[in-house]
Amino acid sequence: MDNHNLEKLSAKQYAITAINKEIEKQQQKIKQNKQVIQVAQAAIKTDNQKITMRQKDLKYETDSQRQDTLSGISDIRSDQDTQRTNISEAQKDIEKRQTEIAYMQKKQTAINDGSYQLPKPGKTQIYQK
Repeated sequence: MDNHNLEKLSAKQYAITAINKEIEKQQQKIKQNKQVIQVAQAAIKTDNQKITMRQKDLKYETDSQRQDTLSGISDIRSDQDTQRTNISEAQKDIEKRQTEIAYMQKKQTAINDGSYQLPKPGKTQIYQK
């Protein structure tokens, strides 16, 4: 929304527009979090395949090679833990944002039906210290 249109909007229209913009921002963040989850899930799946392959190779390796392979498997599992943490954090953020959207929609409905009273327009006051 550009500043030229602000003057033409009523306080109710402005409030609804501002809420819509904020809902759009929250929905974009939710979309980004869903992408993070998809990427992390794909990484975990790939890591599982790597672990399976390395475990199969263990029976054909020398002791020193086994140590390297086991260390590599441990590193992969650590990466999986990180990916699971990323998924968990993204899911929590999605839930938080969905709750915020629900409250914004309730406020929007209340503004539309008049049960939410917008502040009365008045003069801007400048406070000096």
